[in-house]
Parts: sequence; C-alpha cells; structure tokens
Amino acid sequence: MADKKKEPTALETFKAKRKAIDQLIHTIELHHHDAYITAAKKHLSDGNVIDYSRLEDTAIQDKFAQEMTDFYVEKAKTYFGISPDKALDDQQIEMLLLAYAGITKSNLFELTRRYGEDFTLRAYRGQIDQVQEAIAKRMLPLAETHIKDEHKAGIIKEMSLEDKIDASKITTPQLAGLMHEYHGKGAVDARSYKREIYKKPAPKDKAA
Repeated sequence: MADKKKEPTALETFKAKRKAIDQLIHTIELHHHDAYITAAKKHLSDGNVIDYSRLEDTAIQDKFAQEMTDFYVEKAKTYFGISPDKALDDQQIEMLLLAYAGITKSNLFELTRRYGEDFTLRAYRGQIDQVQEAIAKRMLPLAETHIKDEHKAGIIKEMSLEDKIDASKITTPQLAGLMHEYHGKGAVDARSYKREIYKKPAPKDKAA
C-alpha cells in the first residue's frame, strides 16, 4: 500500500499561498508597466523617440487610455478564465480591471486628461506604486484564511519561536503578522514582539 501523502502544515500552506499571491502581485506590476509601454509605442513614438507632447491632443489621450484599457482587459480575461472573444460593456470592464489591476478605464482616461504631456512613464509609476500597495493590502490577508487557534503552537514551533512566543496569548491576526515577516526575512525580529503581551519572559526575568 502506498504511503499516505503527508498533509502540509499550516505554515507550509501559508508559504505556498503567500508565494502565489506575491507572484500575482509582481505580475500585475509588470502589466502596469507593459500597458503604458504598449500605448506609448503605438501613439507617442515616431519609431525612434517618444514624444510626450502628443498627449496634449485629446484625441491621442483617448486612444492612449483605450490602448492601455485593452491591454489590461486582455490580461484580466486570461487570469479570470474569460474567453478573449467575450464582449464586455463599460461597467463590466470597470469591474474587471478594478478586480485585477486595481485601476479602471475611467481612471486611465482621467489621468491622460489631467496630466496631458506630463503623463509620463515616471508619472504613471508614481500612480502605480499606490495602486500596488492597495492590491497587496487587499490580497496578502488571503494567505492567512486557513489559520485557526489549533495551528498556533505548531506554527510558532516551526518558526523556532516556541521559547519566545506564548501560543495561548497570541491571537491569530497577531501571529499572521509575524508569519508575513518570517516569510519575507526568513526570521522574526525580536523587536516585533518585544513589548507584546504574548512574549514569554526571558529566564533571567522569572522570579527565583
């Protein structure tokens, strides 16, 4: 009889989910960049150089924003498993882009109108930094949804913090915060829990 496949621990599950989320966030970041580059090459380039002054023309602004929208729609359809041939109305496009990229068609048209020739790649990157922060804030908690009270002691032990953290006193949201730090750094800085109620006293702090 074949050995039963070992179930992943709660921390291993967290790591796998966090990795998948990180990869998606990084992919979306590249898509933001590529959406702009695609539109710039088509509407601002003469084949050799980029001429941002063309964005002073409202007709070019509309074409530019639509080109970026089309790029995002294509990537979002692929991610969500929507047929490339499926027609979407404006409301559906708004919702689709917001769900995938954190930005909408109306946002893009408004940006080209507001900034004109100042809507450079650098300017768009500034906008995207804020968008990406919002996406991360929304998505990273999804890596924690499986964590329950009964997992706390095991997770703490796997992170080699059993002598530092009291599983009976830490909440799952507090533990999740330490897990995200552990995932990013490979360890948890003692300063992250130095003054927390769930920190176990050091041996020298215990009463004799």
